[in-house]
Amino acid sequence: MPVPNRSPAWRLAGACATVIGASAGHPAHAQLAGSISVESDTYLRGYSISDNQPTITGQVDYDTQAGVYVSGSATSTLVDGTAKFVGWQGDIGFVRRLNRMLSMDLGVSRVDFRQVDVYSKGISYNEIYTGLTYRPVTLRLSYSPEYQASHTQTLYADLAISQAVARHLVISAHFAELLYLNQPAPARTRYYDTSATAFPYQPDNCDWSLSATRQLGPFELRASLIGAGNRGSPVARANRPASATVGAIWSF
Repeated sequence: MPVPNRSPAWRLAGACATVIGASAGHPAHAQLAGSISVESDTYLRGYSISDNQPTITGQVDYDTQAGVYVSGSATSTLVDGTAKFVGWQGDIGFVRRLNRMLSMDLGVSRVDFRQVDVYSKGISYNEIYTGLTYRPVTLRLSYSPEYQASHTQTLYADLAISQAVARHLVISAHFAELLYLNQPAPARTRYYDTSATAFPYQPDNCDWSLSATRQLGPFELRASLIGAGNRGSPVARANRPASATVGAIWSF
C-alpha cells in the first residue's frame, strides 16, 4: 500500500469539511483523528520502504476550524522476526475552500525512512507542496530542494482520483511524475544501482497505483496494485512489475 495510509486527498477532505462547516454557520471545532494499519507491504512513490515485508503504521491527524492541519505517521516492520522502526512522515498545511467544488491547500512535508537491511537504503527529504481539489480529483505539486542528496532539486506532480462506486466501496487511482530540475538525465543513475529493485537505488520517473477500499464501520480493508517506471530506461520498466498489496486499517 502507498504510504501514508491516509493520502493527501483524505487529509484535504477532512480539513475541507471543517472549513465548510464553519462557513455554513454551524459550530465547528478542531478535529483529532488517528489510525493504525497493518499492511503486507508499504510503498513510497512506487518502491517498497520495508523491503517487501509486512508493516504496521500509526498515524495522527489534527485539523482546525481555520483550515490548518497537522499530520504525522510512523512505520515499523519485521526483519528476521524482529520489529524494526522504518521511519516517519509529517505534514503541516493550510486548506481553503474556494467554492462548493473547488479547494486548495499549501504545506510542507518531512519524510525520513531508514535503511531496513544491508540490501536497502534510507531516504529523507523536505518538500513544499500545493494542491487543488475539484471533487473527486486532486492535483498536487511538491518541490524538494534536496531530494535524497544535496543540491538535487525535484518536482513531483501527482494526479489522484477517489470515487465511491457503491455503498462503503471506494476506488482510488493516482499517477505521478518525478522530475529532476537541475540534473541532466545521465546523472540520475550516477549514484544508484540500476539492477536493484529496492527503493531508492533506481530513481524511477513515474509511479501509479489503483486501490479498492471497503469500509466496515471503523475498519477498512484495502487491496492495491502499485507500479513504477523510468521513461528513459526500458530495462527499468522490465525490472519493476506491478506489485499487489493488501491491508487493514482501524480509524479512531
